Amino acid sequence: MAETTMTVPVPTHLVSVTSDGFEFVAECGCGWASEWHPSPAEAHAAGVEHSDASIGPPDAMDALMSALLDLQDDLAATVVWLAENWSAHLPALGWYANGDDRHTSRPALNVTGACDPDELQAAADVLGSTLADDSPDERGAVRFRRAARDIGRVRIEVVAPLDRCDRAETAA
Repeated sequence: MAETTMTVPVPTHLVSVTSDGFEFVAECGCGWASEWHPSPAEAHAAGVEHSDASIGPPDAMDALMSALLDLQDDLAATVVWLAENWSAHLPALGWYANGDDRHTSRPALNVTGACDPDELQAAADVLGSTLADDSPDERGAVRFRRAARDIGRVRIEVVAPLDRCDRAETAA
């Protein structure tokens, strides 16, 4: 059996401000220390300047980690929203990733469900969405009527085939 251990990353340049009772100094975990300052605000400003100069601009890994943490927040918000709002009488949902590896793509994750036309309006009401029809294309692809809600980079979407929606409306 494999064991996984999670550790919390510690910032390389964690700066704290301390005092001797009269003056204030910023000290970093890397060993750097500012000059003594008459106020904690000035010592803090020196520490911020040190951190900014030492760390530098974000690299690709910083951007990726930040994007993944943002996506994690969006997923958590989606889970809470679904738990509070979605019920068994609504269409069953699945999910898939966008497939675009750029961390700025929207949506990054799709939570989708297919349903009959008569179920679509109930789902749209819960999603707080108006129904929208796909535009026709030159290939004659199957078109859908959709209801969607975006939570950050997660899109919850329910669809019904437009030709079945048209038949249901004609029969009614």
